[in-house]
Amino acid sequence: MFNLFRQKHDPTIVCALLDGAKPPSFLTTVAWEYEGKADEIRSEQLEFDKPSLDAVLRQNGFYLFTRH
Repeated sequence: MFNLFRQKHDPTIVCALLDGAKPPSFLTTVAWEYEGKADEIRSEQLEFDKPSLDAVLRQNGFYLFTRH
């Protein structure tokens, strides 16, 4: 499960965190707002690359993407 945050000035920019993960400091600013939970991100993106998602989450703890 993921927690989704969107950028207020450009809501097509989304940050996904694994449920229970500590948010990165940029998400604690007023520029971002909590959007809700999602079971998966696949439905959020037109092109989905699961291996890249897994690698980025392991390295950064969060995943940034844009909605189309």
